[in-house]
Amino acid sequence: MKVAVCDDQEIFLKAVYNEVKSLSYLEISLFDDSTKLAEEIKNGEYYDLFILDIEMPNLDGMELAKVIKEHIKNPVIIFLTSYTDYVYNAFEVEAFRFIPKENMKDKILSTIEEYVKELSQDKDFYEMSNVKKDKILLSDIVYIDYIQYSQFVNRQFAPAQKKRPPDGGLFL
Repeated sequence: MKVAVCDDQEIFLKAVYNEVKSLSYLEISLFDDSTKLAEEIKNGEYYDLFILDIEMPNLDGMELAKVIKEHIKNPVIIFLTSYTDYVYNAFEVEAFRFIPKENMKDKILSTIEEYVKELSQDKDFYEMSNVKKDKILLSDIVYIDYIQYSQFVNRQFAPAQKKRPPDGGLFL
């Protein structure tokens, strides 16, 4: 699972890394500049989980979360911040959790483990092998069609009429 941690204070980047590095299934990328993470996202980089500070220069965590949401469907965002006044703003970007930095050691591991548990119980994904590594909920897929070396996933976002898939397609 790819995790992006973004905080302009190196001491907190290291603290988060030291807390979560024991989870061997995590591939952790650290960013001390929110604009660099935003550029990676805009260029198609994919992360399964984002741990973001809110108060950062140039691009604050809330604005960064909006950029992430524009480019990644259903991103999982955990805000880790000293500014608890922003807790209600986290609802605007549908954050998974809001953790005050003073509670980080008590909460960050359990929060990630809770997300992983929820993910494994509730959501089954089909991972595309394209450059962006898109993940699509299996329940959104109507059929998958393979033509030569390409795959086409036909998704259903609203109730749709079932049509017979072209040759090679498979209804799920």
